Amino acid sequence: LVERLRTHPYSLILFDEIEHAHENVLAVLLRLLSEGTLVDADGNIADARNSIVIMTSNLLGPEGEFRRTGFAPAAQATPGQPTQTEMSSLMERHLPRKLIDRLDAIIRFNPLTEGDLESIAGPKVDEVVARVKVLYGVSVAVSPEVLPWLAKKAASESCGARAIQRIVDSHFANPLGDVLIDMRTQGTGQVKVSVVNDEIQVEAASSDS
Repeated sequence: LVERLRTHPYSLILFDEIEHAHENVLAVLLRLLSEGTLVDADGNIADARNSIVIMTSNLLGPEGEFRRTGFAPAAQATPGQPTQTEMSSLMERHLPRKLIDRLDAIIRFNPLTEGDLESIAGPKVDEVVARVKVLYGVSVAVSPEVLPWLAKKAASESCGARAIQRIVDSHFANPLGDVLIDMRTQGTGQVKVSVVNDEIQVEAASSDS
């Protein structure tokens, strides 16, 4: 980190899931936030005053104590959302108070809606469709109800955006791959993907359909 900062002083430094960091790492981070510099074992000094430090945490997320988080004001306590006091208390149980005091802002993220998940799933589906076109010369027609179905499936698993790629793979890409294998002997160049009886259905289509 010291060497990177010495060569790239204008950087964004990300500490992911900071609550899992060793106390020695937290001590280094505290010095970074307090003094704006880092020193390695050889005495080399890195200036971090022009860098932005971001720390992420799952303390308030799906795997944490609170199942929903958001940008709601502290006074607006909704079911599943911590108040500002509760959030500060929770953080103090996992991070040094001195470190928390050095933070310029603590941001609670909104839970992803099905609309958000649909927006994330869209490009992933498009990527699969484009890859199929390039590799196999097969056109894939995706019905409008497919993306909302994938988003609803991801929302039901309460894993947020992490579930999208797996769900697209298992419910869209894999069934599509099975049909592509069968199509090798059929000579068709089109596939339809739709939702039938609340399940994704992939079927080869004739060229004139």
